[in-house]
Amino acid sequence: MPQKFRLKIATTSRILSEYKIHEAVELLGKIGYDAIEIWATCLEHQLKKRMTSIPKIKSALHKYKMTGTIHGPAKDRTLDYKSYNLCSKDKKWRNKSLQKNLAAMDYADKLGFKVIVVHPGHMDSPADTIDETYWQLQIDAFKQLAKKAAKLNLDMGVELMENRAKEFVTNPPALHKIIKAVKSKHIGVTFDITHAFTHGDNNHIEFLDGCREHIFHAHMSGYTKDKTHVPFNMSIIPSSYLDAALKKLVQHHAGWITIEGLGIIKGTKANQKKVAIENLEYILRELKSLHLL
Repeated sequence: MPQKFRLKIATTSRILSEYKIHEAVELLGKIGYDAIEIWATCLEHQLKKRMTSIPKIKSALHKYKMTGTIHGPAKDRTLDYKSYNLCSKDKKWRNKSLQKNLAAMDYADKLGFKVIVVHPGHMDSPADTIDETYWQLQIDAFKQLAKKAAKLNLDMGVELMENRAKEFVTNPPALHKIIKAVKSKHIGVTFDITHAFTHGDNNHIEFLDGCREHIFHAHMSGYTKDKTHVPFNMSIIPSSYLDAALKKLVQHHAGWITIEGLGIIKGTKANQKKVAIENLEYILRELKSLHLL
């Protein structure tokens, strides 16, 4: 018989951006979440501003019996939110992107987390072509990250990216190419169900099956034509699509799902708390209806 288990539910610190991270952990624990996904860029910023601390976050996690993941850095707050790029042909920018991801692994280690999410590199310009140089730089970066992941005993989930300009790690064959070349048990996949939806509403099951032996972690959220990550109650993704994806995750992934449904109304603490509560209520209803709780 298939293994039965309760998928653990997390949400991202980005949903609660108005909160100090240790306060966000406390709130999520009271609401009923199992875990939090902390964005490294947000954590770095709050640590520098002395808004939070590693001990405060660990204390809150312990109090509510929660765990978490670290989401590697996506954009540089000091450079007009320029996207980090592990395979940039600009050596200086590529190296900075690598160092920021290595630092994110240290955050995971200090917090006692065992999973880190890493965005793959992308082309420097939409006008570029995906050539062998991009691929080699991509693989070289992940070899360095995998070496540190092994040292810290972390699972590194390379995120399947959405259909947008410059991205090229957007399907199972691309992820397999990286994983095969890196040759480390510490590299796998963070499967983003909403990203898969952006490639066509019939691809999600094929993509999940294509990644099944490598899935460490999953992301899920609502989607509109104007925004990739929104609350579930605003989503145009059919419930049948979500239900099929959840069933597949039970088959392929004995871990947790991080909800990335960001609110699009004014980001007050009250509104952000409301979004976090409604997202959790929605996913728990779906899991219960599928007898997956």
